[in-house]
Amino acid sequence: MKVQKYYALLFFFLMAFCTYAQTVEKTLVKSIGIASANKVYVDLPGEVKIEQQHWDSNTIRVEMNISLKNFNESILKSLIAAGRYNVVSTSKNDGLYLHAPNKKKSVTIRGTQLNDNVVYLLKVPEEIQVEVISKEVSNTSAMNDSSM
Repeated sequence: MKVQKYYALLFFFLMAFCTYAQTVEKTLVKSIGIASANKVYVDLPGEVKIEQQHWDSNTIRVEMNISLKNFNESILKSLIAAGRYNVVSTSKNDGLYLHAPNKKKSVTIRGTQLNDNVVYLLKVPEEIQVEVISKEVSNTSAMNDSSM
């Protein structure tokens, strides 16, 4: 009888550990007005993909695909609410500067270093020039006639 209790207890601990070690994913979308800017400077940590599309709007659509390892969904929601993944736009002399200042900060939760990965997909009007300052870039200049 005692052996069965220990096996049951061990089973529950293993299940809790397996659930804890999973990857949580979330996608956030933000639209940023570009007003009269003709150029956009992108300085976002992580992989940046750019799609230039045809549409009649002065906005950039930023899709952030966030994956978080070894933490649960409530931790990810708390990080989002705290503004860790906010993309900030600042006017520069000849354009718009996009960056995520809070993502560059190192975060430790319960003694464990946060291991989050963000892939940014920027959908930009085709007449806007994009200069990426970040290191990981994938430029897929797609000419789609879809509207946003």
